[in-house]
Amino acid sequence: MNVHTIAAFYWLWVIFLMACTTAFGDNRTQAAPLKKGVLLVANRQLGETSFRHAVILITRYSAAQGAMGITVNRVTHIPLQQFVPDAEPVRPSDALLFTGGPVQPGALIILVQSSQGHGLEKVFDNIHFGNGLVQLSRILELKSEHDLVRAYSGYTGWFAGQLENEIRRGDWIIVPGNADLIFQEQPKKLWYTLMQHWAGTWL
Repeated sequence: MNVHTIAAFYWLWVIFLMACTTAFGDNRTQAAPLKKGVLLVANRQLGETSFRHAVILITRYSAAQGAMGITVNRVTHIPLQQFVPDAEPVRPSDALLFTGGPVQPGALIILVQSSQGHGLEKVFDNIHFGNGLVQLSRILELKSEHDLVRAYSGYTGWFAGQLENEIRRGDWIIVPGNADLIFQEQPKKLWYTLMQHWAGTWL
């Protein structure tokens, strides 16, 4: 085999690898497709950004209009009763306000785990979301002993195509939505739990 033949085989192999990466790269490296109800787990390369260790629930998604999400693992020291004095959360882990994201930090976002829905927008399964102090007060009054409620300040948003570009860049790992993870009693450990379980699959 002469030098020219070897060179030809080499470049054919390079072109083949590039084609495979383009055709299959996104699908093989993610645990779930991008859609409403999935969780975005910040990859390690976001460690120096404001999204460090963030886990975000996608509450709305449209390829044409963009995406909205709520960071579910950043709890503050602000008691929920500061907003609703009569609030009686089912668990201590739900008694504090969470930071939902950098967009409109003054907006109050609500996530509810309930079979009833209480007139809120469904995200997936028994997870619903709403916004505003009026809705929060109403949900806390109507909730059953089995319902879980959390409140968040602000949210995260992406323009059309922006999130898809970040995913292709490797910024986010997409994993299936899971109510137990979203409402787990130790939210600060959520990122580490998900990375241990999914990072190997993504890589």
